Amino acid sequence: MTENVLVTGASTGFGMEIALTLAQRGFRVYATMRDLERRTALEAAARARGVEACVLRLDVTDPDSIAQAIATMVSDGGVYGVVNNAGVFLRGYFEDLLDAEIRQVFETNLFGTMAVTRAALPHLRAARRGRIVVISSVAGRIAAPVGSAYCASRFAQEGFVEALYQEVAP
Repeated sequence: MTENVLVTGASTGFGMEIALTLAQRGFRVYATMRDLERRTALEAAARARGVEACVLRLDVTDPDSIAQAIATMVSDGGVYGVVNNAGVFLRGYFEDLLDAEIRQVFETNLFGTMAVTRAALPHLRAARRGRIVVISSVAGRIAAPVGSAYCASRFAQEGFVEALYQEVAP
């Protein structure tokens, strides 16, 4: 059975590396990103490593794109794993940040992780197997100046993951 794994935020950095490494290890990878115009770097890196990744549009703040990506995986054999990697960084002193900036950090880092996880969970439960991985940050454990909003989003993400583990472990 092919194990399908969704990786969010795969256009650069850790997300791209995670997607490529999983593909090298034999997983069918659904590498997702907000903007498909950024797919060329991932596709070139996949060719260079001799692996394939299915590139899909997925914006963790867009419920329709999440549903469509999960539906694609289900029609291709199911969902084995999800790597919640998508995230945004915001630097600045709290009093200088706009509410809209802070909300965007939470929408992506916390609520986006929750939305993707919620969409995948029924399929993982039905299969009675699978994995959910959340890529966070040391900023979710140790706060720093000029990182109040970002750290808060990552602390919240860490709390979500700890509680989720207890909920789904049984």
